[in-house]
Amino acid sequence: MMQQYFISLIRDSIGSSDNDGRFIVSTHSGTIINQCDPSELVLFKFCDGETTCKTIGNTAAIIEQINSTGFGLGHFYSKDVLR
Repeated sequence: MMQQYFISLIRDSIGSSDNDGRFIVSTHSGTIINQCDPSELVLFKFCDGETTCKTIGNTAAIIEQINSTGFGLGHFYSKDVLR
């Protein structure tokens, strides 16, 4: 419940400010990730001495899987299938 409230506060803060609509939260928490939309995530990965970042390219497919399976976005993050 607090995670949902936390993400809601962030969305409200972004919507009511004059900034460019960005907010950074670093987490591995599936519970917090479950409260997000796939289009809201930027994934960071450290591999072979380099850090890369990317947005999720297949948001429609992920949303379809969430709706058909009932698993949250955090599940797909933990299975490393967000591309």
